[in-house]
Amino acid sequence: MSVIKNMNQKGFLLVMLIIVIAIIAFLVVGGMYVSGVGKHQRSLIETKVDASKQIEDIQNLLNIHGERIQGESQE
Repeated sequence: MSVIKNMNQKGFLLVMLIIVIAIIAFLVVGGMYVSGVGKHQRSLIETKVDASKQIEDIQNLLNIHGERIQGESQE
């Protein structure tokens, strides 16, 4: 009888150990998400705003460059 009781206790300890490891893993992943490990990822709205700003900057640079070329050709 004591052998069966020992096996049941070992099985119970194994199950408890697996549950504790699963809880710790869940807390670690949740903590990483909350703390912002993935903060380098931006929303689509932020990305679109940045892309629009970059397009405007490139257009302005091209206009300035075009004006310089026209100015040089007229001289």
